[in-house]
Amino acid sequence: MAVKLRKKSVPAPKKVGGPEPKKAGGPKPKKVGILTLAKDETTKPFKAFHKGMKDNGYQPNDYETVFSPAVDDGDLERAATEMLKKNVDVVLADGNKALQIVNYKDPNMKIVQAVGGEEPADQPNLAGFHLDVRQMCRDQIDDLLATTPRPSIITVLVNNALNPILLATVFPYAAWRGALAIPLVASTEADLNATKFDAVVGSFMIVPNGMFFNHAKEIADLMDGKDVPKIYPEREYYDEHGNKHRAGVRGHKIVEAFYSSAEDVVSFLATGARKRRAKEADKIRIPI
Repeated sequence: MAVKLRKKSVPAPKKVGGPEPKKAGGPKPKKVGILTLAKDETTKPFKAFHKGMKDNGYQPNDYETVFSPAVDDGDLERAATEMLKKNVDVVLADGNKALQIVNYKDPNMKIVQAVGGEEPADQPNLAGFHLDVRQMCRDQIDDLLATTPRPSIITVLVNNALNPILLATVFPYAAWRGALAIPLVASTEADLNATKFDAVVGSFMIVPNGMFFNHAKEIADLMDGKDVPKIYPEREYYDEHGNKHRAGVRGHKIVEAFYSSAEDVVSFLATGARKRRAKEADKIRIPI
């Protein structure tokens, strides 16, 4: 009588490390457009944003970013047009103007504003506003006027002579505090040179802008030789260059705003709706 031998089953090899590969035909990663004045995605604010995405349950393989940098404010419209051609699901805008341009081009696009001089309009597709540029400017003025001797003139580095924060916040608040604010306009990278900074008198502050943030080191270096009280709007200027570059201790951190923005982006991606009204957004404090 013939006996059939049963083949011994061999267990499948165990997989070592890494996430399960996405099956063919499965859901595609969500696309997050980033409209910014930053030069590349390796800067601290965007590292903080990606950390925030991970802490809110989105791993790197769950989404992809369409990074769309603009050279300056005048280049934002071109950058926005190129980004929207990529069919993004949500946009992270690093300022009011970036948000307004995207909202005008696509009124239904979900947009999260990380930093700005005013809150996004109360529309269901807009969220964010984690760092208020107006308050950052008022804080700088307060700190400068607390120095001894008290300056009567404040030189204000700004990207545009008609910047709404300069006109609506800096000028009137400085005047109310008994000081004269004088704008020092640098609208392009080429304007950030030693000759331009020779015009600094009295004391020095900055109306926050992505281009200035990109050149924090150059600006701080140019101001090193100026014997005037000086203060910078974001803590990163201090962290990178030491306390000699700051008149006061304010601690606004751009990285925190971008980290907090990730929660709003995830809410849009996961539910299609913002988690809460823009003006109710709370600030998340983390050590980055």
